[in-house]
Amino acid sequence: FNLVNYRPELIGIEVGVDQTNFHEFKVFPNPSDGLISVQFPSLNEITKGEVRTMDGRLIQEVNFNQSSNQINMELPDGVYFMQIAGYRTQRLVINN
Repeated sequence: FNLVNYRPELIGIEVGVDQTNFHEFKVFPNPSDGLISVQFPSLNEITKGEVRTMDGRLIQEVNFNQSSNQINMELPDGVYFMQIAGYRTQRLVINN
């Protein structure tokens, strides 16, 4: 086994999550005092989002029903992640 020529892609090892096929959504302002806008390029159905802490704990669930939504996130200061199925995960900074 030659480590100098080792190439994991040749033996089918995948590292990380491929997000090239995920859609984008915008969260702004970021950082925020808690009042955020979430904007989708297009949204045809009610979509559930999750806000998680840095260690993955679920903090809040949010339902989006239009392409532009305004939400009051009553969270302590910190860094959070907004996850929506089919979309890239977005980082959210709350700074009250």
